[in-house]
Amino acid sequence: MFASTLLASCRTYDPAKKFWTITDSGWIDDWIYELCRVYEVATDYDDEQPSRPPPPPQSIASPFQTLYLLPNAPPEVVKASYKALAKIHHPDARGNSEKMIAINRAFEIITQNK
Repeated sequence: MFASTLLASCRTYDPAKKFWTITDSGWIDDWIYELCRVYEVATDYDDEQPSRPPPPPQSIASPFQTLYLLPNAPPEVVKASYKALAKIHHPDARGNSEKMIAINRAFEIITQNK
């Protein structure tokens, strides 16, 4: 009952164009609130607080984290990890090109420092 009366007051029908026009988009929040009140449903979303923190920028991740290695990994293990990840993420193997760029950068940084 509430939704139909609220929806009727927030939209108009244009018979010439044969479509509905939403005149007030704030009714969606009111409708969700009313549904939660009637059915006693608790919502876990909050407009002020995102549900998950945003992912950290790629530059923050260390090269060792990118290649899934410990900082004291020997050069053979670094090369093996690089090759395994390159097989998965290479664009020719339908992988993610951005991830492959990050893997290449991490491998270059680690091999230059050792």
